[in-house]
Amino acid sequence: MNARPRIVPTGRWHRWLGRETASTGFIPEIDGLRFVAIMSVILYHLCGFYLVKSGRPPDTPARILELGNFGVPLFFVISGFVIALPFARAQLSGGAAPPLRAYYLRRLTRLEPPYILNLLLVAAALVLVKHDSLTALLPPLGASLVYSHTLLYGVFSAINGVAWSLEVECQFYVLAPAMVTVFQIRSPWVRRLLLVGVLVAWSAAAQAGPVDLARFKLSLLFYAPYFLAGLLLADLYLADWAEAPRPSATWDLGAAACWLALPMLLAGWPSLHFLLPLVVLGAYVGAFRGVLWPRLFTWAPVYLVGGMCYTIYLYHFFVISLIGNPLLPRLSTPGAPVWANVLILSLAVIPVTVAACAALFVLTEKPFMRRAWPAQVARWLRGSVPAGAASAASPP
Repeated sequence: MNARPRIVPTGRWHRWLGRETASTGFIPEIDGLRFVAIMSVILYHLCGFYLVKSGRPPDTPARILELGNFGVPLFFVISGFVIALPFARAQLSGGAAPPLRAYYLRRLTRLEPPYILNLLLVAAALVLVKHDSLTALLPPLGASLVYSHTLLYGVFSAINGVAWSLEVECQFYVLAPAMVTVFQIRSPWVRRLLLVGVLVAWSAAAQAGPVDLARFKLSLLFYAPYFLAGLLLADLYLADWAEAPRPSATWDLGAAACWLALPMLLAGWPSLHFLLPLVVLGAYVGAFRGVLWPRLFTWAPVYLVGGMCYTIYLYHFFVISLIGNPLLPRLSTPGAPVWANVLILSLAVIPVTVAACAALFVLTEKPFMRRAWPAQVARWLRGSVPAGAASAASPP
């Protein structure tokens, strides 16, 4: 089959809700995979919310939903791919790699403002609504702001519990320029054998590591193999597929097998958990190389929601609590199976959560996707542009 034509997003919905892409360009399959990861996390927290509030033990379907916390490693593979792509493209094509100063500045200006705003808003809500002590919150807030809460306290952030994974991401961002030097190896087979070898060995060592050491389990030391899987995917995308994957029905079957294998491994085969990064890689290859999977992942509602995953991730748990608490007594039936009540609650809460987070995405994240925003703000502060020009200089 011929290579699948690239999607060029247009229309009002993409104008308002679509990501403003950077050096990697728009790759809808990646945002589609982000959809899977964020929905896994939402269902995990929604199921946990119901179980805690109802006091009921999980049934078998609920135990499957409790595996949704694996959505975080799914994100790590995507991050490895996205961060590696411009460096790998430069190395494999003989061009110049992105300047490190620009790379780190982009991470700072793109990700920090929404994150800082979220932590400040949540801290304010904890003080004003839950009447937590501001004095007690200041140390964990400061640690979370500099991505070191897990390192200092060994537990999830007291401000926003999901911030632990962003601390792992930050550790990867710092080390990524060193990790991507693997693309300087010219032979693709040597390069990939090295990546696979390090990935499997590191994953096996991490799984055999100290299970009671939270700082280890919540750090790059444990999750690095997933980022390496992202580097492997970037290698395939550039060197083998030339950024234009050719569809094959074989990969539909292969990816389906990988997606099915993930919950089986997570639920019942702990001795094989070291293979999880490679299984995720196989599932992700199907998102590019299959015939049916790419149709799902490049469907506009899927990739648009996936593209808002950062905002959804930061705020979803609070929206679930805000909406779920008044709805739970009305929607749940004590005699019904746990899975049925979770399903009914999900149908009511998830659309509201996504809609609320979409508004927050437009207000608190999308403005910082524009590369020029720091320069525009600097010009405005110097008085060299009218007050409204900074926002008018970029499309909404």
